[in-house]
Amino acid sequence: MKSLTLAAALAVVAAPAFAKDEIFLGWQGGSREQLMREKIIPKFEQLYPVKVSYVAAVSTKLLARLRAQRTNQDIDVVLMDDGPMYQAGAEGLCSPSTPKYSSDLYSVANMNVAKAVGIGVVATGIEYNTKTFASKGWAPPKSWKDLEDPKFKGQLGLLSISNTYGLHTLMMMSAANKGSAPGYDAGFKALQEKVSPNVQAFVETSGNLSAAFQSGEISIAVNSNGRTQALAKTGFPVAFVYPTEGAVATIVGACAVQKPNVNKYSVELIKFLLTPEVQALMAENEGLSPVNKTTKLSAETAKDLPNGEKAMSELVVPDWMQLNKDRNNLARRWAREVERKR
Repeated sequence: MKSLTLAAALAVVAAPAFAKDEIFLGWQGGSREQLMREKIIPKFEQLYPVKVSYVAAVSTKLLARLRAQRTNQDIDVVLMDDGPMYQAGAEGLCSPSTPKYSSDLYSVANMNVAKAVGIGVVATGIEYNTKTFASKGWAPPKSWKDLEDPKFKGQLGLLSISNTYGLHTLMMMSAANKGSAPGYDAGFKALQEKVSPNVQAFVETSGNLSAAFQSGEISIAVNSNGRTQALAKTGFPVAFVYPTEGAVATIVGACAVQKPNVNKYSVELIKFLLTPEVQALMAENEGLSPVNKTTKLSAETAKDLPNGEKAMSELVVPDWMQLNKDRNNLARRWAREVERKR
């Protein structure tokens, strides 16, 4: 009995020497979670003695969780779209230990002011059903102003301003009509008078837009190139357009969450996400344009993405520090003038 007890005690003492650290990574669910769980996390765990557990939630939910758990964070690394990420940085939720922007990355990845770094980019533009357009003899859209064309009445799907792509729509409808920040008056006027009458539905997520395309409810929408690419992979006849006035960059940022003791593997995970191999995986599977300049993409993948110095420099990059200050007022005005006036 004594020998068994001693053996058990030795086992308990020895166990921590072989135990792995555990860190928690927060990002979106769906195909992005699948990519992380199946292709990226296993590679990282082969390199380091750490277990990565995944927390699936959209950016706004992750931001709310970080705020609620400020004094006792359970997430170690968070990936969020640029708007919420800049809010997190401004509120001290991101750690200074997060890897900083460096010269081997495109400038769009510079989120140092938020104590974050960009790990990938998607572009917001116009997507359309190629089969429907061909059957009606419509030319592919070229400009943001094409959304004003009355022939699209009942054919247009738009994301509400609660979604980043809805805010991008307001920005670019303003630019296309010679307006600008901070009020975006020209954009509100165009949306209220010309665009809103064409809208079949305002929806909350890109998934809702894809479903509306597939059901035949809409034939044109504002969305990201990555979401369009994912829908096209299902065999659906859809294409993405970079409008003449510019497509808007949505930067997926990463930061090590601020806590008394930031796990060293949190920092290593973010560095790993910036390696050319992982950058290529995110491009091929999720339509995220690489921010690492040395990433090599197949011709098939590269043709669907803003890729390279020139393409990246042509994207419209929002001023999120100002937009986040104005966003509540813009949302109230949108509800009053755009959606409620339908």
